[in-house]
Parts: sequence; C-alpha cells; structure tokens
Amino acid sequence: MRRTTLFALPWLILSCDDEPSGPATNVGAVEGEGEVPGEGEGEGPSEGEGEGEGEGEGPPPPPACSAGSLDEAFPPLPTAEGAGAEAGQVTADNASRRLVAGLAAKGEVGDWYMENDHIRVVVQRPGRVWGPGANGGQIIDATLKGEGTTGDHFGELIPWFNLGHTVAIDQLEVARDGSEGGPAVIRGRGRVVVLDFLNVVSASADGDPTIPNSMVCDINRDFDAEGWEAGVTYSLMPGANSVHVQWTFFNPTDTAWGDIGQGFLVDTGGDVEIFSPLNGFG
Repeated sequence: MRRTTLFALPWLILSCDDEPSGPATNVGAVEGEGEVPGEGEGEGPSEGEGEGEGEGEGPPPPPACSAGSLDEAFPPLPTAEGAGAEAGQVTADNASRRLVAGLAAKGEVGDWYMENDHIRVVVQRPGRVWGPGANGGQIIDATLKGEGTTGDHFGELIPWFNLGHTVAIDQLEVARDGSEGGPAVIRGRGRVVVLDFLNVVSASADGDPTIPNSMVCDINRDFDAEGWEAGVTYSLMPGANSVHVQWTFFNPTDTAWGDIGQGFLVDTGGDVEIFSPLNGFG
C-alpha cells in the first residue's frame, strides 16, 4: 500500500526585527533545512531538520540580516575535504549511469543528479509536472549504492511555505560539480506560488471559509505578485549518506513579516505499511 503524503511543519521567522525571536531571521530571507538520506537509512525518507552532515563542516549558516537580493541571501557554498561527490545534468549518453531504478523512480533525461560513493539522488528539472509537487526543482529519487540495496523508494521532497504556498523553481545550475574535490552543490532559483495540491480551507472538516481569519499566516497572500523569490541549495559531501537541503526566501518589500510556517510535504513514493495503535504494522 502506498501512503501518499506526510506533512512536517517547523515554524520559522521571516522578518527583520531588532530582537528576533525564532530559530532563524534575515532581512527578507530565511533558511529552511532538512536532510534527505538514501533509501534504507533511518525510519523514513526525511529526517527533518539537521545541521551539516558527511565529511567536513557542512554548509555554513545563512548570511546576516542585510540581504538586498536573493543571491546575497543565499548561504555561502559549503566546503569539505575529500573527493568523490559529483553533480551534473542527466543526458541521453549518461542516463544509464546517473538515473536510479526502483519502485518510485521517476528521473528522466534533462533532470539533474548528485552522487558519491554511498548514495545517488535525482533532482527534477524545472517546469510544470504531474504530481503533488507540480513545479519541478525537487529531489524525486534517492537510493543507496552498492549490493543489497532495493532501489528508489523515495517519492518527492516538496517545500511547503505559509501553509498554502510552495516554490516554483525556474532555474537550476551546478554550483560545484565536485571535479576539484569537496562537495557537489546544485542551486535553484524560483518564486513563491500557490500550492495546488493542498487547499487548507477545503481540507478542513467542513470547509469553513473563516479558517484563514483564525490562522497566524495569511494563506491568501499573493507572494508572487509582491515579487518574493526563493532558492534552494542541495549539498552532497564526499563520503556522506545524505543530502543537505537549504531553502532561502527573499522578501523584496519593506514590510517586515512575523511568524510564517515553512516545512516540507513529503511524498513517500514507494510501498509502506500502515501503523495503527494496538494492531501495529499491516
């Protein structure tokens, strides 16, 4: 049986207060972090928030409260010792080596890959696609390498912003391909748009239209019209068995925001067993 989605919502701050009160604050920019391990590690496809991983010090923290653009708000590129991490685009010539097999595998020519000695992941190319994450730019395949692995059982890691929004990645690029050693890094840029897959009001028990008025977030806000930008940094360290994911949001307006929810909607992808109290799995 396939379980369609799992929701996780850490609460972050998007504002520039003199006295910040939250886990992260920038001028119009905030970083959301998560770890995406290869299939078979831990108890699920996402380990929530994490600080660095693999060999080396891991990705550095986001810049201070002075960003004037999305590029300035991006965290510095990570550094690490060692070699073996790679990143690039999947082509017809390398697809047999760079794509993964498995029950949930969806990668195609035109997508992007990251791999080292332990894992391989595929990042979907930008553009409108069919699925819960309809905008591309997300990790869609992940698997361990070597004998005894069962292939890809990872569905998709989708940014979930302000309860009713997500990110449409318009551009992906290889920031570091690993050819000179150190981490492999893929970076994407895009916009904050409506999350088509999840309508918070209609998903409630009675579809109560007053729900938005009782929430901390303004789920009807048009971030795209206000010019908000968003970016993602995927970092794979040499010798690591997980990818470090950092989301960055840039608010170009003069309006300081308070609490805004940012987390991940995770499509589990493969077959899973349902767990219920008393009955256990099955």
